[in-house]
Amino acid sequence: MNSKKIADSGQRIADSRKKLNTIRYTLYAKPWACGSAVLLVLFAVVMLSVIGAGLLNLGMQGRMLSIRTASEISARSAADAGLVKAVFEMNEKLKVIPWNDSNLPQTTDETLANCDATFSYTVTGDSNGLYTVVSIGNSGHAQRQVGSTLRPKGLFEYGLLTRETITLEMNTRLYGYDSDTGSTDAALTIGTISTAPDSIVLGGGTSIINGDVFVGFEGDTETVIQNDGAVINGRTYALVEELPFPVITPPSLPDMGTMDIVAGTTVLGPAGSGKYTNITLQDSGILQIDGGDVVLHVTGNVVMNSDSQIQVEAGSFLTLYVDGSMIGDSLNNVEINNYTGVPVGLKLCLMGESEQTIEFKNNSDIFVAIYAPNTNVIFKNNTNFRGSIVAKSVYMQNNSIFYYDVALQGEGIGNSNEWVRFAIDRWQEE
Repeated sequence: MNSKKIADSGQRIADSRKKLNTIRYTLYAKPWACGSAVLLVLFAVVMLSVIGAGLLNLGMQGRMLSIRTASEISARSAADAGLVKAVFEMNEKLKVIPWNDSNLPQTTDETLANCDATFSYTVTGDSNGLYTVVSIGNSGHAQRQVGSTLRPKGLFEYGLLTRETITLEMNTRLYGYDSDTGSTDAALTIGTISTAPDSIVLGGGTSIINGDVFVGFEGDTETVIQNDGAVINGRTYALVEELPFPVITPPSLPDMGTMDIVAGTTVLGPAGSGKYTNITLQDSGILQIDGGDVVLHVTGNVVMNSDSQIQVEAGSFLTLYVDGSMIGDSLNNVEINNYTGVPVGLKLCLMGESEQTIEFKNNSDIFVAIYAPNTNVIFKNNTNFRGSIVAKSVYMQNNSIFYYDVALQGEGIGNSNEWVRFAIDRWQEE
């Protein structure tokens, strides 16, 4: 056994010497082999260093880009927030009557909530009743500026606006005009918030709509509008948002009891403005509005018997709020005459929740702005209407002509600002 171990040990020593000789040969006879390995290691180290530096630089650039992008987003958000607040402050000013634009909203370096960004805005007005907002947002080194034009928008933004249907029979024509400027080439828009099939029916013949026609939010114009040959000189489109039908609250007025007008004429001036339980016009009775601005709030009904009339004289204005109904043989044998020559002279607000119908007789010549979300409005043949209508439905019979007065847009400033709100008309990023 000892001999075998000695032999094994000798063999291992011989193998070790052989390996050592091989290494010596490599170092002295082939030195280039060792240098190549070192060079390969050095090359790998350099390459890894370059890649690492590149990745580090890329990471730094990405971080700087993300910081810059975040600052730009924050600055833009701050600018938009300033614009929104400017609109809010303008609408708060409308609550103060009479309207006064001598001290318009502005702010400087107001902090955006939950953010380090700030915004500044100014509001300026012009002689056309339009207002311009410039809002600047700042975040870090980023700055963004947005601008917008505001204009007052009221109940009568459209020629015809209904909750359900619009029906125009043969040879009906709809145009726009501006009673303030005398222009006869103003924009006209009519439409419904309904998306039900055939909610708008347009008769043929010489029927003309000199403007746009819209249907309810995300509705299909092809199914909602049934056009039997009318010419639409504008667009047909679906609303991109729901339109509200606000509940109108009449102004505070003194209690005046009940008004009962028998045959003959009763003249009512500004001193007669007030809250009435009912107003009844007996046969051939006439209620004449004269001498200025008259506001009537009827908590019950307005009853108009045969051949009775409501007349608004030139130089006067009547705003009539009715909680109940307008009852008068469907208004077929009665008259509501506005001798001011402009629709703003007579505003009719039917606020009752129950459905009702009012009709205007054949060959009528009407100047009125009607807000009646639960009322069906019917025009008999050959009616000439000037103004605006917000109703449950509108039905215009043959040969009727409708003129939308764009002067009613924003109507209410200086009188009943509850009807009006400022809204963004145009917007741009600068």
